[in-house]
Amino acid sequence: MPLEPRQALKVRHAPPPPLLLGAYDALLERYAPPGFLVDTNRTLLHTFGDAGRFLAVRAGRVSTDVLELVNPNVRAGLGAALHRVVNGS
Repeated sequence: MPLEPRQALKVRHAPPPPLLLGAYDALLERYAPPGFLVDTNRTLLHTFGDAGRFLAVRAGRVSTDVLELVNPNVRAGLGAALHRVVNGS
């Protein structure tokens, strides 16, 4: 009898070796176009390439909401794109 997803055992993998992570990060930095990895709550998880040029950190309380972090001139387009992705359209 198959296990329900909530009953299945979670397999824990060993973290990748630091050398492999360093090589992965170096390849992404060199070859990946500028980009952001965000979750469904718009939380910024990772940046790729030269994505920092699109970010503007303001003084005060820090936010991880990518729409609060990006420069105002790209906010509307990014917000529309994230909305389409989250809603599957």
